[in-house]
Amino acid sequence: MALHFIVNLTSNHNKAEKEWNKIDAFMQTLSFAYTVHITKEVGHATSITHGLTSKGIKQTIIVCGGDGTLSEVINGIDDFENTTISVLPIGSGNDFVRATALAKLSPIDALKWILSNKPRQINYFSINEHRCINVFGFGLDTDILKRHYRHTWLPRKLSYKLATISCSLFWKSHHFRVQIDDGPIQEFDSLLTTVSNGQMIGGGLKVSPLAKIDDDYLDFTTVRKFKRSHTIPYLMKVLSGKIYTIPAVISRKCKKVVIDLPNNTYEYDGNIITNQDKVTIVLGGEKINFIG
Repeated sequence: MALHFIVNLTSNHNKAEKEWNKIDAFMQTLSFAYTVHITKEVGHATSITHGLTSKGIKQTIIVCGGDGTLSEVINGIDDFENTTISVLPIGSGNDFVRATALAKLSPIDALKWILSNKPRQINYFSINEHRCINVFGFGLDTDILKRHYRHTWLPRKLSYKLATISCSLFWKSHHFRVQIDDGPIQEFDSLLTTVSNGQMIGGGLKVSPLAKIDDDYLDFTTVRKFKRSHTIPYLMKVLSGKIYTIPAVISRKCKKVVIDLPNNTYEYDGNIITNQDKVTIVLGGEKINFIG
């Protein structure tokens, strides 16, 4: 089985290069043959993965980067049966890995774990046919992400914290229509809405703490409009992983969600999408062979 590393050296404000040098040095002490692919631009990881997985041979691809790089790789898989994926979280956004066995490991320890364990099958989902591995959302999470991207000179954790506090204090609700599986069309005024495979966004916001990446379901969660006086205590519940104890929260296990929200901005795996009034979110038909 061929072993490949797809590496985003510019991830985490170029700090990923330092981590990759440690990983590469460690690999050179082992007897494994491996190939390194350095991404050059946005979308390059997708094309690299497509080229590797369209040959009909068994491949193991270890993604070195954050959620964005992992998302690109997932979108490039051509042959799910013969492809195994894992990730070394050296990017700025590493939320997906928090739902895996690699969550609390350093990159080197994670690599040791990957090389000594077998893959399991996990889920992904599609958003208007674009594959997503972690979380889709709109409302507060999108507002936080946009504000965070405007302050990229700050340390990531500080930027997210400041963005979270600011957006939480001055939140606005979003009116949308939704159909979950084959159920009736419902309407909500929501502060935050997510459809999740993973559990976290924004470096630690536990929007779906009970979601599992291998249970063959998605987790739909919406936080309905509430009194502003409840903002701080509700935010603390989200940060502590107790979002489901908020009275304004509705949550469902499902396999398909259709959302109609005109003139809004969405995010998936840390990517911003605009000018799509209606999105169809469907659990992926194939499974991803994943070590972690």
